[in-house]
Amino acid sequence: MAPSAPSANWLPGCLDGHPIQRATYQRLIVRVAEYMVRIILRENADPDINEALRGGYAEWFAAHNSSRNTRDQRLSRGRVDVCALLQTIVERGDLIA
Repeated sequence: MAPSAPSANWLPGCLDGHPIQRATYQRLIVRVAEYMVRIILRENADPDINEALRGGYAEWFAAHNSSRNTRDQRLSRGRVDVCALLQTIVERGDLIA
């Protein structure tokens, strides 16, 4: 599976007012989306998305110098971005069928 971004501006250049490494963030979102699909198809299980995000870009999702609330908000945004990417490559009807 090699999903591509819907457009060049599919993710922001900064989140929470902090600059992020856009390419790193985008690649991670794609990898986590692929991970989710593989786990679900293989095991019909619930993948640990937060752990995948933290492990893929710890400087952003698990930054020790950020408050817990900030880290939680970043994880929430990461999950939203993963789901948005998946919605661009998987039709809703295919998920229900």
